[in-house]
Formats: sequence, structure tokens, C-alpha cells
Amino acid sequence: MSSSAEMLVEYGVPAAFAAATLYLTWVGPDFSTFTTTLARKISLRNAAAQLYTKFRGTTVGALMEGPVGTALDGVLDNAATHILHHLPFEVRRPPSRKWETLDPVALGGLAECGGATGLRFVGRSDVAYPQVRVKARDLRRLIRVYRAQAHPLPSFG
Repeated sequence: MSSSAEMLVEYGVPAAFAAATLYLTWVGPDFSTFTTTLARKISLRNAAAQLYTKFRGTTVGALMEGPVGTALDGVLDNAATHILHHLPFEVRRPPSRKWETLDPVALGGLAECGGATGLRFVGRSDVAYPQVRVKARDLRRLIRVYRAQAHPLPSFG
């Protein structure tokens, strides 16, 4: 073994392990937070779930929950509505391998469906865009903006 390889094994690997351990301890036990930090683009469903999770129990989260009895897919669709109104997004229609950037204002009439798994045109039941993704960096910016507007819900008890 060469001396540089020995030095890497002796110092580099333990240092990388220690750095990763400190980072994961700082981030917390939720590994999805770590993977999202590394991801550049995430699916609309994952983005909607993260947005709702961050604001559950706040005024912003209550807007996403909608009326009492809304199913989980409905909550995710409501969260996706917030994302689609504020962030650029990309879509892909199978069998195409090409992602396209769409402007929801220019297209008009797009709505999320299936628990934020795709987009359809309003008034139609078929899914026009089954794969939708957003940049994780843009989602983090939206979360910062919403955090300033979110207030805890009053407790009655």
C-alpha cells in the first residue's frame, strides 16, 4: 500500500465518519431531512408532505388541512397548490425522458391530483402530467417565507 493510501485510511475515513456523525446529530434523527438536503430536485408529493409537516399545527398548516375530515391525499393536494402557485416546477410525460419547465399561470387550468402525484386540467379526470418535481432549494425558500407568516393555532382546553 502506498503511503498516501495508508494516510487516507488512517486519517481521512475516520474524519469523514466523524463529520457525518456530527452533521446527522445536528440535523436530527429524521434521515429524510438529510436526503432532502442532498437532493437537488424532489417530487411534488414529497415537497407537499414536507411543507405540510413543517406547518402542521399552525395557521398555514390549517389552510392546507382544509375542512374537517379531509383525507391525506386532499391535504397533500392543498399543500401542492401552495407550491405550484409560488414555485417553478418541471413535468415529464412518460414515455418521454425529457423534463419540461411549465408556467402554471401561462397554461392556466392546471390542478394537482392523486395526493400531489400529478397534474390534470380542471374539468378532466385524466392525468396530463403524472411526474412533477420542484427544486429543493426553492422549497426551502418557500418554507422560510411561510415560517414568517405562520402562527400557532389557539388551543381551547
